[in-house]
Amino acid sequence: MARELYTSSSEVLLGKSAKSLLWGQHYSMALMDRVRDTGWVINSLSNRNAELHRQIEEIRASATPEAMAAAEQRALDLEVEATRLRSKLKADEEQNKWLQVHLKATQAEVRLAKGVTLALNQKLDEAHAEARAAS
Repeated sequence: MARELYTSSSEVLLGKSAKSLLWGQHYSMALMDRVRDTGWVINSLSNRNAELHRQIEEIRASATPEAMAAAEQRALDLEVEATRLRSKLKADEEQNKWLQVHLKATQAEVRLAKGVTLALNQKLDEAHAEARAAS
């Protein structure tokens, strides 16, 4: 690189320098755009979160104790249902793993049976050919 610095013409060095600066600027602009976009998303989500908190407070302020109790009971019921579904999902995933293993074993058995069938068919064809030749 040092040799290139002393052996290249100034036009070539200026061209490489300009190209390097241009790529650096391009990278910087892309990075700034990404940061700006991320800031916009965070700001949008923050505004949405504030709006949802405001709506929750309005509902709490206008809700009767009976409605709050019913909502809390419904939330508890839904949590119980979610827990039940999670445990069922876990059991189903384990059963799926077992079925996958069983399927692979069955596929191996089928491949083996096809090989045996092919060998038996070949022997049968040979026996037919020998029987024809003998008659």
